[in-house]
Amino acid sequence: MFDSDEQAIAVVLHDVANRLKVLIDKKVQPYKLTRIKWLALSLLEKRNGMTQTELAHELGVDGSAIARLVRRMEDRNFIYRKGDEKDRRIVRVYIKEEARPVLEDLKAISNDVSTEALRGLNAKEQEEFLNLLLVIRKNLV
Repeated sequence: MFDSDEQAIAVVLHDVANRLKVLIDKKVQPYKLTRIKWLALSLLEKRNGMTQTELAHELGVDGSAIARLVRRMEDRNFIYRKGDEKDRRIVRVYIKEEARPVLEDLKAISNDVSTEALRGLNAKEQEEFLNLLLVIRKNLV
């Protein structure tokens, strides 16, 4: 799959993804967050009240990992769990108001990372790049 050519698409995408991870980790370190916790907060901001199962699926983690993640985020006072009103077997996850200022800071960090990563590309090129990445992602699902 990977050949030794340093320009092969898979090699370059992998390298870019790793560099983004390192940069994001560096920028969120003062908040004592990980990328997955950041992503979980972002998902809950858009779809507050997701089930733990839905959250696990969106994050690409298993049931035990999501339970640990949710517990740690509860300990940080970012989220809370509540049983579904219609089906008590279902646990829903909600963002707490205490997390909202952190989310605002994270949005600013996200904008900074995007600006840094996309420097040198004009708005049209950025849009085309995103569309191409979306096509690639769709092809790989």
